[in-house]
Amino acid sequence: MFPNACRLLVVYALTIAFAASAQKRAMTFAEFRNLHGGTSLDSSYRTALNVDSTKAVFSGRKEELHDAWQGFLEGLGEYLKENDFKWEQDARCTVKVYFNMEGGVDHFLYSFREGGADEGQLAMFDRLLNRFVETLEFPLKANEGFSQCGSILFRAAQEKPSDVTP
Repeated sequence: MFPNACRLLVVYALTIAFAASAQKRAMTFAEFRNLHGGTSLDSSYRTALNVDSTKAVFSGRKEELHDAWQGFLEGLGEYLKENDFKWEQDARCTVKVYFNMEGGVDHFLYSFREGGADEGQLAMFDRLLNRFVETLEFPLKANEGFSQCGSILFRAAQEKPSDVTP
């Protein structure tokens, strides 16, 4: 009887570990609201920058944060490109990213303007984004978790001009 209980305990522990590692970190704002109700992450994460410097994690480091954020977004764009993801039309996306103290992504929430992408593209973007944030680290570290928000304009893939001339 005891060995069976141990096996069940091991299976339970492995199931919990797998579920935790498979937790989806990137999702739309609407998906987050549906999963977590009225829960707000803002009470657990201070903003990276704020007009009130006492509320900002990176007070006095605006340029450094800007460069790190720009690099983070460019890294996302490169990752999408490396995985053969192409936008069929320009797509504007609002994002809010919640980072842990080490710069790892805890949550990446996003929303596209209506008509910015079709369902297939959005599903593929979501899959790639979740893979991207699993291993990514923001280059700046802090003494506490922090958030950064912004807007991204993803440009449609440009067609190469034909090599054939009439």
